[in-house]
Amino acid sequence: RGTRSNRQAARHPTAFARASAKMSWLANEWKSGLPANVLAKIDELESKMESMRREAQQRSMQIDNLTATHHKAKTGEDEARRQCKDMQRELQTLSTSVEQLKSQAAKAQ
Repeated sequence: RGTRSNRQAARHPTAFARASAKMSWLANEWKSGLPANVLAKIDELESKMESMRREAQQRSMQIDNLTATHHKAKTGEDEARRQCKDMQRELQTLSTSVEQLKSQAAKAQ
């Protein structure tokens, strides 16, 4: 269950925008009355935090991409191994057939 304002926001997009703006104001209310140097440090830390959040998100995307690439390469490698085994079986079958034909040819002479 949400609060009354959250339920209203869910039904009315403009109510959501008002609720969001109110929450934003409330989130920054604790900063009121702080000295300028403290506010500057808070802004600096918030900026660094946002930058680090974006960097973490980018790294997460890179990890996802590398994981997908690795999976694709592994799948390709597995397929190549399967094809190699199939070809080895086929080669063995052909070798056996050649030996049988040679044997039959020798008997026929």
